[in-house]
Amino acid sequence: MNTSNVVCGSLLAAALAGVALPVSAQILPSFTTTTNASGYVQHDDGIESGSINETRSSRIGAPIEVSHSLGTQSFEASASASAGTLRAAVATEWAPAPVWYNENRAVANASAGATDYFVISGGTGVATAGLRAEIDGRQTPGAQAYYWESSSLFGFSLIYNVAGTPLCYVEPIACTLADQSQGVLAESRSLPGGSRPIRFSSDLETDFLFRYDQPFSLAALLSVGATNGGSADLSSTASFLLDLPAGAYLVSASGFGYVAAVPEPGTYALLLLGLAGLGLDQRRRAQRKR
Repeated sequence: MNTSNVVCGSLLAAALAGVALPVSAQILPSFTTTTNASGYVQHDDGIESGSINETRSSRIGAPIEVSHSLGTQSFEASASASAGTLRAAVATEWAPAPVWYNENRAVANASAGATDYFVISGGTGVATAGLRAEIDGRQTPGAQAYYWESSSLFGFSLIYNVAGTPLCYVEPIACTLADQSQGVLAESRSLPGGSRPIRFSSDLETDFLFRYDQPFSLAALLSVGATNGGSADLSSTASFLLDLPAGAYLVSASGFGYVAAVPEPGTYALLLLGLAGLGLDQRRRAQRKR
């Protein structure tokens, strides 16, 4: 999803447009991101044995990576998070133990999460906002004799929560989905050993309820995992954009614009004038040649 085609619904933009800013937009909680990467290898060739376990995490969503190899086993895991985009990738290498009772293993996991806070203004009451998500990646499960020996998986979820005290606790009679938690989106896939590698690019569309001028959060989480020869690479992108009702505008705690850019009427007018001028110029050239 190309973020260059995204416009920022900021406080400044709303003020310049002459729109009254809701008080709640000025007291949004802070935007947060997290990343985590971990892996484990165990190797025993009948002569030497050992194991390595490593975990790294960042409370600010900084890019992190872990990798280790031991004998014929190895793992790699990486993750990064920013407003609107999550990335995670894992890969493992594995070879069967030379003796059946030796438990050689390679495991890798990674996750990236982001929670942004919003206020949508420009209307009253409860309304519906559209959401478009894009998930690109590839998975390799590993080709082992038994399907449980290797696998790969990924999961992506997006959850809506009301910031502060939900209205449901204050006025239960007036409670709607806009005033409580909503599971906006959930997508996952698991490949057992022996499956064929796959590449995918999923464009998902859904919607959720919100209440105008009521702060809320959208918590996005991307997680990947692999064992014994499997891999899952979602380092390209896992991102989302919002489609707001007509006349509505959005303020985010991160300052990132999640609303797809829509050309202004003046832009269409300039485009039409440009096309008309181009046609006139071509006509004049044709007359001169005659």
